[in-house]
Amino acid sequence: QIDANTAIVKILPQSIVNEVNCLIPSHKIGFIKPQLSTTIQIASFPVYKWGSIHGYVKKHSLTPDENGNYLATIEIHNFGKLEPYARSGMKGTAYITFETNTLFGYILSNLFKKYDRVINS
Repeated sequence: QIDANTAIVKILPQSIVNEVNCLIPSHKIGFIKPQLSTTIQIASFPVYKWGSIHGYVKKHSLTPDENGNYLATIEIHNFGKLEPYARSGMKGTAYITFETNTLFGYILSNLFKKYDRVINS
């Protein structure tokens, strides 16, 4: 678990590179792989007014830090309204999308699972 005062997202200056570093808890690192879609919300800019930053997982560390968290690098492809305001050291939260599914697809997959259980019972 990450403490409340721990920075989990760090934005590097845009003049250097469009990347964000974030900490991934050890129980989630198994799901992280390159090219996963990521949405980043900056703590000091309410998402309902300023929107989010979008990017993709570029890479992640193979070993944890002293707190057991892994470092992941997110490559930014769209700063949205936050482009002129994003600064190095800002805190925020990164949401990494592991899989996407439509409501119809979700319902069908659950029906198939139940059907498979009935047939194989």
